[in-house]
Amino acid sequence: MGTQNKIRTSYHIAAIIFCTILYCMLFTSQAQAETAYRTWEGEPINGYTLSREYEDDMYYLVCSKKGQDAVVLDESYYYWEEGTAAEGQLINEAFITNGKTIYYSITDFNDDGLTTIYKISVKGKGRTKVKTVKKGYWLRLITLYDGKLYYSYNGDDDYLTYEYNMKTKRTKRIFKGKYVGESGYGANIIMSEPMGNGMENRKCFSYNVKTKKKYSLPSSMFKFVASDGIYYERFTTKNGSMDKYNLYKCSFKGTNKKKLLSFGFMSGDYITEMNRKFIKYKKNGKVKTLYLSKI
Repeated sequence: MGTQNKIRTSYHIAAIIFCTILYCMLFTSQAQAETAYRTWEGEPINGYTLSREYEDDMYYLVCSKKGQDAVVLDESYYYWEEGTAAEGQLINEAFITNGKTIYYSITDFNDDGLTTIYKISVKGKGRTKVKTVKKGYWLRLITLYDGKLYYSYNGDDDYLTYEYNMKTKRTKRIFKGKYVGESGYGANIIMSEPMGNGMENRKCFSYNVKTKKKYSLPSSMFKFVASDGIYYERFTTKNGSMDKYNLYKCSFKGTNKKKLLSFGFMSGDYITEMNRKFIKYKKNGKVKTLYLSKI
């Protein structure tokens, strides 16, 4: 009888240890997802939302949280009109955050495009210069992973994408050509042809900065990386004209494609807001919401 009790006790202890390990693994995975740096796509992160505001030739980087006063993190003067050279400094619209720290960049059009990357807390404290990039026009921050910062900008003839090691201060080019960093989440990023003047499916691929592996993706219009895969909007044609535009989800490797929404191009239905938390869309005259956590 004593032997059986010892066996039961051993099984009980083993079960407790297993459950504890499993809980720790799940908790760690969730914590990593919550703290991962990502391009800001419009959703609140840690309760904070970011925006680049414009008024009277002034640009403002603003951070806000419900129930608190908005904080202006930085501001710059920038002026341009067709037929004239741009002047001043522009806060670039692509920035990354983990809900605690924000990385953003400012391009100086009075100094041949010299671009400075900064980091600052969501509360507007600890503003620090990270690095400068010569001729870094339209610089886009993509992600920060394992102490390495990734960004793209428009070079003289090609788009250039770099990896900057925050510890060693070394910079390494990882891509050169017609693709620019569009979205990032943790180790996964999307490289895409730059956006043109109209609606168009743009060629793109995903890249994992940890494994250094590259995966082909369907050409699409708007797209972003989330913790559970890639979401993208793609239009189809019929008899040479735009017919429908559809919203899909696929894995980081471009597999397991799933259609989430579909709209007729002339139906008057369309997506009104899209981020990593939810997608709002107009269907049959009514605005509806699709929560990504329920997909």
